[in-house]
Amino acid sequence: AYYQRVAADRLELVMRMEADRMRNLLLSEDDWRTEREVIIEERNMRTDSDPSAIFGEQRRAAQYLNHPYGTPVIGWRHEMEALTRQDALEWYQRYYAPNNAILIVAGDVMPEAVLALAEKYYGPLAPTPGITARKRPSEPPQLAERRLAFSDPRVSQPVVMRTYLVPERDPDAQEKAAALTMLAALLGGNSQTSVLGRKLMFETKQAIQAGAFYDGTSYDDTTFGIYVVPAEGVTLATAEHALDDALAGFLADGVDDAQFKRIKAQIHADLIYSRDDTRGLANEYGQALTTGLTVADVQDWPLVLDAVSAEDVMSAARELLDRRRSVTGWLMRAGQEETMQ
Repeated sequence: AYYQRVAADRLELVMRMEADRMRNLLLSEDDWRTEREVIIEERNMRTDSDPSAIFGEQRRAAQYLNHPYGTPVIGWRHEMEALTRQDALEWYQRYYAPNNAILIVAGDVMPEAVLALAEKYYGPLAPTPGITARKRPSEPPQLAERRLAFSDPRVSQPVVMRTYLVPERDPDAQEKAAALTMLAALLGGNSQTSVLGRKLMFETKQAIQAGAFYDGTSYDDTTFGIYVVPAEGVTLATAEHALDDALAGFLADGVDDAQFKRIKAQIHADLIYSRDDTRGLANEYGQALTTGLTVADVQDWPLVLDAVSAEDVMSAARELLDRRRSVTGWLMRAGQEETMQ
């Protein structure tokens, strides 16, 4: 995605420039070499110099054996170093097209005026032939748990993390994703009130941090994750056992009604606050529309979330938090490795 934050009276200028970039990019050999070094350095800074990022990259590769989601967005370093100017131009000519783009404008504008500008600047651009629906390799059913251990001398805090392959938000079928959104908040949304936070950080004191996460904005199956950072003197094996015990207790006991109501209210408030900002609003619609959802799906999302029951959450948890569909990773400091069980 590309974005600009500009004054409303400069919208036409930006539209004209972006429409021109969609068809008339000039990319000299010197430009190309410079930009290739820029993205390699970006990878150095964001991934290769951060053991947590490397750990995440390896974990996703283990999670997705066949689907492109197993490939990092920025790319593998050895492939980046082999890229050529011709590779970039062919990619640009194939994918940068008005019939393969979504334009989001949020702010102090009138819809009719925005539509007129879009027709004026993007309308004359001929569509690129041959752009069809994406054919994405599907992930085969995962039948066995996968485990990995990664050590690095730069690791400051060891971590146990487990991710499960779970459904994403689908057009006119967002109910299961809504239940998983609630589940992530219940298990690990707040360190002081969440199930994992209370159990692992305050009751058993096995961890200094614990949480859960889920992002359903995805074309295909996404991941639901839980993690724990062990307290001083607690091994990764002990921390993982404590995590399993806390999860088993939740699956057996179910959702606390008062906590469920608080979580619902908090998620509703967070959604309102996120839409109070033009960039956040544009990003929400942009992510949804580029992953197969519709405007109606975005508008219905708060209602779908509000309709989730405690039974929906527990049903999703018991169905999807299956170790056979998971990847468990240990992040360790080099020289302090533990044997993974």
